[in-house]
Amino acid sequence: MKNKEYYIQKYEDRMMEIYNEFRDDNIKNMDEFCTRHFDETANAEEVVGYYYTHYGWNPLKHWMENTEHIEMTEQDKEVTEILGKLESVL
Repeated sequence: MKNKEYYIQKYEDRMMEIYNEFRDDNIKNMDEFCTRHFDETANAEEVVGYYYTHYGWNPLKHWMENTEHIEMTEQDKEVTEILGKLESVL
């Protein structure tokens, strides 16, 4: 099984890819722009990496709180499954 470091690297790679794609576009708040673009384009593995990067001590708890009142997409369900499996191994 892939470990949390794998998912963190997926997140970091995607953010760097976004930054490199738009760095020459004279965007005023690049961090905010990159985060928003990530939110709109990330796949499940990258989202898992985001949650481990920003909520490392309990990413599944934060994910469940953040998705509590939404209708889950297939990707959301995949994120839940990955985080659940990783948390059960740790």
